Amino acid sequence: MNDPIYKNIGSPEIRAIEECGEVIQAITKGMRFGWFNFHPDRPESSNLIELWMEFEDLKKSIKDILGKAREESEKRQEELSRREEVPG
Repeated sequence: MNDPIYKNIGSPEIRAIEECGEVIQAITKGMRFGWFNFHPDRPESSNLIELWMEFEDLKKSIKDILGKAREESEKRQEELSRREEVPG
């Protein structure tokens, strides 16, 4: 899960990779121990809920990648436009 303290540490791509690992781990726990079982430290949250929360974190990290790509694309378009404006 994303701790707000660490939400901007590392690139969006690295954060997504980490979230993918957490989704894999949550799926494995659900398969091994049951979807409605829970961690003793978090009895209010089943393995299925934990998986859902990890998916939400992964979705957020993917949105961050798309936002970064959009910014890079806009910057690239601006650079190309400036090159076209230079008389040559």
